[in-house]
Amino acid sequence: MQFSSDESPLELLKRVTSAAVRAVAHAPEVTVTYSSGPPGISGTDVTLPQPSRALPMGEVSCLRGEADAGALRLRYHDEKLHRRRRPSGPSARAVFDAIEQVRVEALGARRMAGVAANLEAVEAARCRRPGLEAALTKDDVPPAEVMRRLAREAFTGHPLPAGGPHPVGPRTSGPPG
Repeated sequence: MQFSSDESPLELLKRVTSAAVRAVAHAPEVTVTYSSGPPGISGTDVTLPQPSRALPMGEVSCLRGEADAGALRLRYHDEKLHRRRRPSGPSARAVFDAIEQVRVEALGARRMAGVAANLEAVEAARCRRPGLEAALTKDDVPPAEVMRRLAREAFTGHPLPAGGPHPVGPRTSGPPG
């Protein structure tokens, strides 16, 4: 990879992140775009959040985590099988989709320590999202999010980041109940 002295730090970050997506996905044909909208995947197109010019470390870590999440989905997800097995009800579908994303992320996190750290940064940011940070009971969190968090702990063995809301309210000592 060539480094150019006239390339801005923002452009360098975007170029390196795009290359990392292709490498982790094992898919050189992947196209990575940066947008103000939510991250997502469509075919082999990965959309990531547009980073700010200031490049604060937390934002960079989250960008890298979103990039890794997309790359892992491309690498380990079988869309045809997923579509065939996906339940028809909206709540069940949301849970099924959330757990599938956790599954592909856990596969990558177990194999690549840097990916695991990037995904942890995204999880910490997710726990701070408005509406979720004040959750005190399971009724305060959508069922798909509760199941996603429980699956994440089960698949990775990692608890939610410190200070984040937990699937059934604040943790106390002892096992979750």
